[in-house]
Amino acid sequence: MIVLFFGSDDCSKCEKTYKSLRKIVKESKQFIYVDAIHDWNQDLCDYWDVDELPHIIVLDNDMEVICQVIGSGISIIKKYF
Repeated sequence: MIVLFFGSDDCSKCEKTYKSLRKIVKESKQFIYVDAIHDWNQDLCDYWDVDELPHIIVLDNDMEVICQVIGSGISIIKKYF
């Protein structure tokens, strides 16, 4: 399972969500933080249709989306961990 977290360092909601999500995601899972503000990540944001922050995408081992959360509602993804 892979967790993609799209956020920004200057987004207070992103920082709070990031800290909470790190507590939920076990170390055995792959966790990738994507700074969505920087230009070099724009293609990745476009690919996953990220236009609001924070944005969390959980992928299964076949890279299929099994859960997607926009905003700070991380309680929705707790059932996957």
